[in-house]
Amino acid sequence: MGLLRAVVAKGAFRTGDWAVYVPENALLPDDLVDELGLTGRLAGSRRNRVKAVRLRGELSQGIVCVSGRVADRDLAAAHDAGTDFSGELGITKWVPKAPLHMSGELVEAPDLLRWVEVENAKRHPDVFEQGEPVVATEKIHGTACLFTLLTGTGEEFVSSKNHGARRQGLAFAEDNLYWRSVVAHGVPEAARKVAERVGAARVGVFGSGVQDLGYGETGRSDHPGYAVFDISLDVDGTVTWSGGALHMREGLVVRPAHERYSAVLRGRAIAQFVSDDYLTRQGGTEYE
Repeated sequence: MGLLRAVVAKGAFRTGDWAVYVPENALLPDDLVDELGLTGRLAGSRRNRVKAVRLRGELSQGIVCVSGRVADRDLAAAHDAGTDFSGELGITKWVPKAPLHMSGELVEAPDLLRWVEVENAKRHPDVFEQGEPVVATEKIHGTACLFTLLTGTGEEFVSSKNHGARRQGLAFAEDNLYWRSVVAHGVPEAARKVAERVGAARVGVFGSGVQDLGYGETGRSDHPGYAVFDISLDVDGTVTWSGGALHMREGLVVRPAHERYSAVLRGRAIAQFVSDDYLTRQGGTEYE
């Protein structure tokens, strides 16, 4: 997969030049869009969102630029210091608003087991060691569904990745997609069996519901598509998870054959390799 690649105009930079990198899913303020000559060329209803595109057949992920706001800064020193220019440039992260059936009343869930964000391997190419045995599983495009069982009290928490990161759960509601998924697929019962078998005080089940790429599921309201990808105690091609080549593959999730700590990620050693075709597809959904 290599490193992240961003296509720039010929002659804009020379080898050794320093620049600012604006990643995918960044929202740019209007004045910065104008300054960089990107008016009308970005994604989103306001044409201000950075998205992966193909330029003359080459995948381009993000924008490489030097804004006048930071032109007088020592970018080499800023890089060494890990400086984030997003605040100075007015850049924010794009988080799509979840539809009604994926939202709901929030409750505090301090004991919720959060899903660890899986970083893109292009951003952290040294996360795995040379020759290290790894395990690669197909990455499913879906909205992460977090379920936590507290065996001591019997409490059950359901949340999305976005709300779960803030230790918030979704109050039970029959029309909520996350709750419908875990109930329809017997996730609470499975979690209790796991807890009994290993004597765990807390069990987290991490699953995924289908978004714009289907995996052979009918999407019935009473039985939404759902797949478990974890329990806590060349990437391009067609999908294999559903047993048929129904559509493009999102990518792979790779982890060491023996779980370990990563000094690069400062946490669990795990990364994702995302397909170029998936990144440049049209009309996709990215709910968290």
